[in-house]
Amino acid sequence: MRSASRRAVILVLATRSLDKMVKRGKAAVELYKKLVSSGLEVTVVASGGNRHLYPFSTDASWTERLFKLFIIENIHILLEDTSKHAEEGIENSLKLLAGNGLAYGEIHVVAQSHHLRVARQRLKELDPSIRAHYYLASS
Repeated sequence: MRSASRRAVILVLATRSLDKMVKRGKAAVELYKKLVSSGLEVTVVASGGNRHLYPFSTDASWTERLFKLFIIENIHILLEDTSKHAEEGIENSLKLLAGNGLAYGEIHVVAQSHHLRVARQRLKELDPSIRAHYYLASS
């Protein structure tokens, strides 16, 4: 497993609303730029089953499409998690990271207020040592 000290994870939780997903995408992109500029290696985890939302085509995830819209290249995005609930998505995302040999020094969660509360509780249950940061990206 790679060293966690200079690594960060951005976990973007899905929603059914395209408008909210665009807001989350923009917030995640800004966060990504900030973390990379501070010298961190960043992995983005797209969590949730609402990936194939209009107007994004069905051949890639909504997160990948949003990041491409903002012209960020060479970004590592894990696409496997298709959970339908925030609790399940958080747990699956941590398993994906471990399964791909990716340690992380900190995790940044981008979601709506309800999902942020769920994420905070679930992360504490799964791994109390996780340094987590939470970003409200939609109303």
